[in-house]
Amino acid sequence: MSKKPVQSQVWSHHDAAILNTRDIVDRSLNGTLDMRPLSPVTFRTAFGSDEKMLAVGGFQRCSFRPVGDGSYSQSSGMFLATGRGALAATALFAGAQAIGNSSRRAAARADATARWAVDDAGSLFVSTHGFYMQSRTGFFPWPWEPVSSMELVGPRTVHLQGQGIDGTVSWLLRSDWAELLLVQWALHEHPSHPQLGRWIPPGWEERYAEQVLTGSAPPQPSIRTRLARLAGAKR
Repeated sequence: MSKKPVQSQVWSHHDAAILNTRDIVDRSLNGTLDMRPLSPVTFRTAFGSDEKMLAVGGFQRCSFRPVGDGSYSQSSGMFLATGRGALAATALFAGAQAIGNSSRRAAARADATARWAVDDAGSLFVSTHGFYMQSRTGFFPWPWEPVSSMELVGPRTVHLQGQGIDGTVSWLLRSDWAELLLVQWALHEHPSHPQLGRWIPPGWEERYAEQVLTGSAPPQPSIRTRLARLAGAKR
């Protein structure tokens, strides 16, 4: 019996972002970041003449909030059938109306429960000095310093807390470049961050090894040990 061929793993845009993040981190640690090509942007950078744009991609910004106030429109229409089968038809209408009202009530109750809901989406720009969010609602530069806390809560997702213009913010940012956000902020503001040496998502190294074997990606040196040593030295 012949063996089934091993199915190759799909290499995603997020996988490519992780590969580029590894390169950025490695160059940051060995002092060769200036040799990396910059990502072109259409706006003027805001955080210094030595600022370098590292990556551009999409984002979703979420806040923890209810999406409704618990209210709903209850159907109370009247239906009265006549003739043969009228009683059954009227009963069916009343039953359907009750089910509809129950469904709307349950949906309104769910909407009144706080959850992570999308507030904005657009383009994310990550630089050496901070990040920028651009969407239909505006253009928002964020240097690293006002960010108080950042945690990777899953692949492509960081929980960010900090001090914005209008007060304290607590967001989920979803992006292919979420890991780069975390690492860049931690390297600049919190070198002992516990995730600094373990931000690569599960399964990525196997997918990357397959890309190297097929010649689709160049080999890179491991940076896990170097990041872990850096974090330990800063404690």
